[in-house]
Amino acid sequence: MLKSMTGYGRAASTGGNYSVEAEIRSVNGRFLKTHCKLPPHLTRFESSVEKVLKQSFSRGTVDIYLKSERISNPGGYIFNAGVARGYWRQLQKMKEEFTLDGKVSFELLSTLPGVLVAEEESEVEAEELKPLIEAAVRGAAENAAQMRQAEGAELANDLANHMNTVEELLDDIKARTPEALEDYKARFTQRVTKLLDGIDIDPQDQALAREIVFYIERSDMSEEIARMGSHVLQFRSIMNAGGAVGRQLEFLGQEMHREANTMGAKSNDAELSARVTALKTTVDKIREQVLNIE
Repeated sequence: MLKSMTGYGRAASTGGNYSVEAEIRSVNGRFLKTHCKLPPHLTRFESSVEKVLKQSFSRGTVDIYLKSERISNPGGYIFNAGVARGYWRQLQKMKEEFTLDGKVSFELLSTLPGVLVAEEESEVEAEELKPLIEAAVRGAAENAAQMRQAEGAELANDLANHMNTVEELLDDIKARTPEALEDYKARFTQRVTKLLDGIDIDPQDQALAREIVFYIERSDMSEEIARMGSHVLQFRSIMNAGGAVGRQLEFLGQEMHREANTMGAKSNDAELSARVTALKTTVDKIREQVLNIE
C-alpha cells in the first residue's frame, strides 16, 4: 500500500508527576528530515525523539512539537524577586503614563511569567519523562501514519486511473501510427517531386529513396510506445508492492516524461500530436503526484 508524506498526528501521555503532549506535522521531502521543536528543559531528550521518528518514517520532512506539564511539584517553587521587581516597576510606570487607577497586587505578580518558577527536576524525576515522551511521540507518529496511509490510498487510486489513461492513449497512438506514416510518406514524396520539377534528378533515385526512408524512420514511434508500455507495467507492479517506493515511481515518471517528449518531437500528424499532447499532460500529473509518495 502506498503512503503519502503528508500527515498530522497528536497524542498525549501521562504518568507519575508529568503529562507530555506531542504534535507531528509531515510534508513531502526527498529524504527523511526531522525538526524537533522542544522547550529548553526537554532538549536532553532530542536524540530519543529522533530515534522514534526514524523508526516511524522513512521519508519526508517531519516537524515535531513537544510540551510537558508537571502535575505535581515535589521540588516546590522558587520566587524570583528580581523578575517580580522589574514587573512592578514597569507596571507603576504604566499607571503614571496613562493615569490609571488600581494597585499592583500579589495575585497579579504571582501569575506573571518567571516570578514563580518550578525547581529543576532531579535526574530521577527527569528520567520519568523519557518513557512518557517516547510514548507520546510514538502515539503521534502512529496517528500521522494513519493519515499518510489514507491519503496514500487516494493517491494510488488517482495514479491507477492515470495509468489507464496512458494505456488508452498509447493504444490510440499505436493504431494511428501506420496511417500517419503513410500520409507522411505521401506528403514527403509529393513535396520532393515538386521541388525536383525541372531538375534532372529522378525522384525514384536510390539515394533519394534512402533519404525518404530516413525521414520516415525518424517519425516512427514504435520504440517509444513499447518503452512507455513497459514503464506502465513496472509502475503498476511497484504500486502493488507498496512500501517506501516513492523514489522508484519518481524515476519511472521521469522516464515516461522523456518518452512522451520524444514522441512529441517525432509527431508529424495533427491527430497524433493531439494524442501525444494528452499523453504528456497525463504524465505530468503522474510526476506531480508521485512527489508526495513516501
